This record gives sequence, C-alpha cells and structure tokens, in this order.
Amino acid sequence: MPVYNGEQYLVEAIESILNQTISDFEFIIIDDASRDSSMSIVREFARNDERILLIENQRNLGVSVSLNKGIRVARGEYIARMDSDDLSAPQRFEAQVAFMDANKDVGVCGTWVEYIGDRKHILEYPTNHDAIYARMLFENALAHPSVMMRKALLEDQGLFYDEDVRYALDYELWSRAIFKVKFANIDRILLQYRIHQQSISSRHGSEQHKLHDLAHRRLLAKLGFDYTDDEIRLHQKLSIHLYGDDVDFMRRSQRWLEKISASNKASQMIPQDIMDAELAEVWGRVCYQSPLHPVAILFYILLNPLRFHDNGTGLKLVLQRIWSRLGRRGLRANVVKRNPAKRG
Repeated sequence: MPVYNGEQYLVEAIESILNQTISDFEFIIIDDASRDSSMSIVREFARNDERILLIENQRNLGVSVSLNKGIRVARGEYIARMDSDDLSAPQRFEAQVAFMDANKDVGVCGTWVEYIGDRKHILEYPTNHDAIYARMLFENALAHPSVMMRKALLEDQGLFYDEDVRYALDYELWSRAIFKVKFANIDRILLQYRIHQQSISSRHGSEQHKLHDLAHRRLLAKLGFDYTDDEIRLHQKLSIHLYGDDVDFMRRSQRWLEKISASNKASQMIPQDIMDAELAEVWGRVCYQSPLHPVAILFYILLNPLRFHDNGTGLKLVLQRIWSRLGRRGLRANVVKRNPAKRG
C-alpha cells in the first residue's frame, strides 16, 4: 500500500487489512515522503502489529516506483494491492487466495467494487479472461486496489510498473500483462473504492486519458488491423462516453465497431460471441446516451442494421428512451390538468 499525505482515511484503510479473516500475511506500507501525519499513524500501527513493514521514501518518487519497491521486497506467494483511502472487506484475502489456489492458471485476480464517498455506484466487472480483454479495449476492467497477483509471474514475465508512468499506471500495466498472464475477477464486492476530490482520477483526468490512448493502441494492435488517427480519436470518445449529437457520429461509431468485430473474427484473438457482446454494450450506450433526439436514433437503427450480433440492445435502449420521454410528458400533462396554474 503506497501512502502519500493520506492521513484522512489511512486509519480505516489499515484496519480493514489488519482485520482480514486470513491473518498470515505481511503488510508492506510504502510512505512516499508524506508531509502530514501519515508516517506517525503507520508507526503507531507498526508498534502494535509485527506484520506491518514500513518502507520510507526520503523524497517523493511516485506510486509506480513505490509499488515496485514493495513488490521486490515482498516474500509472499501472492501480492495484494491496496490504496490508503479504500476499504477491503474482511473476507477479501480469504476469497482471493481460495480462488487463485483453485485456479492455478490465473495470474491477476480482481473483484467487484462499490464506490463510496462523493459518488455511490457498484462496478460489476467481467469475470473471465476473454471478457476482461474485450472490455479492456475500451476501458479498465480491473479495480487496481482490489487485485491480487502471483509474485512469481510478475517477476518471471517482467511485469513491473512502468516507473515513468504516474497516472493510469495500472491500465498501462494490464495492457502489457494481459497477453502474458490470465486475468479474472471475482463476482463479489470485496473492496470499497473511495471517490473524493483528492483522488487521482479526480485531479489528473487529462494525464490518465493520454495513458488510456497508449493502452488502447497497444490492445487494438493485437487484433491485427490498421486504423486512422480519426478512428482512434473516435475510439477515445466512445471509451469515455463522449458522444456526438449528429447522425454522422452514429454512422462513424457503427462502422468503427463493425471494423473491430470483423478484425477480431479474422485474428480470433477473442471468442466472437464475447467480443460482439462487448461491442453491443458500447453501441447500446451510444444509442442511449447520445444527445441526438431518440426518434432520429430509432430511424437510424432501423435503416442501418449492424454487421455484428447485438441482440437488439441499441433498439431496446432507444425505445426505452422514447418511452421514458412519453411517460414524463404524460405525467406533466396530467399534473397541469389536475393542478392548473394560478393566475392573478
């Protein structure tokens, strides 16, 4: 667990690890030259629990360097990640160790997570390797502080964090590791992920997007097809759910998703049903969240059938949008009729 000025939530984070139902572990905490009371908090815990190993950086080196330090000194078979502002469920280690003991081919195992803090949400990530790879083409499919990794595989495959990368370092690592080790997610909420104004995702969004671009290009390259700069820019918009408000955006999005589907069919990198299911989700979001009027989207869908199987996802979602609008209008009309506005 790397720590940098994490005093606000640090006690809760540490306690959530020390209270795991599995007790046989070493808890490596790397303080990255904190200027608040983080060090004092960790030292106090360390005095009372010999499982804690504190590493002190004399100057701020960044998360990637700190994590690599921790990996190199770790003695355990498995390495579990944790952040200083999150909370691990008491059964987290027990569940992940049991899963990885039973699945010797899995090298990286994450879990479902619940957002707490400034935003409430549950993230249910895909659970098997192929579905994770398909999701990774567009966005991260592992919650970094939830993962458990086999140390031997990290070392054998040279899968350390890129120390030149300060933000989105996990996505950059996964975009290399997914071709060398098998990934999985446990379909249980075993980590509470805190969202607040000081979190990295809140403060360094633009830097993260640049690293996402690198990861996307690396992952798409394995499908064995060429793409233009305009297409990769479109891919980035689809990945961050930024949709255009015209029919041309719908058309370009459809053609791009069809191109990915066809390229995967030729390269056979991912089972086609899994790839098309992921592309259908992306297409469904375009249809549901696009600023374009839902009736215009409906006509576009009816006149331009997809060249991959989406089980009618886009059509269902745009009909849902239309029905929702009609429902709201009907409700407003009813309210006006029963409660006419007062005049004078």
